[in-house]
Amino acid sequence: MNIPNASEVFDVGYTITTGEVTDIQIDKDNYSLVVDFNIDTAGNLVLSLPRDSFDAKTTEGSDDVFIVLITNVSGDTFEIEYEEMQTNSESRTIKIPFVEGDYRIQLIGT
Repeated sequence: MNIPNASEVFDVGYTITTGEVTDIQIDKDNYSLVVDFNIDTAGNLVLSLPRDSFDAKTTEGSDDVFIVLITNVSGDTFEIEYEEMQTNSESRTIKIPFVEGDYRIQLIGT
């Protein structure tokens, strides 16, 4: 998906189970990627993130964890863990679980 409102245009590859991604936006103020989706039941969102456009690094330059926040239809937002599926010099691929009632994921990098 091509990301609008980014300082540059870049693609984020994704797959989602049990639903569809409706929007992906960059929040420049929080250096985050915001993904809205419609789902039927619990599932996973897999994102392939191009390192040259969006990443999480320590001050020493090594990989750091992303902060992943999920919001449900009740308005509750909480941090969840994700699985790092693949990492190479070009991209990081992560799998984020969600449950019925969730509709937004915010992925915060550095």
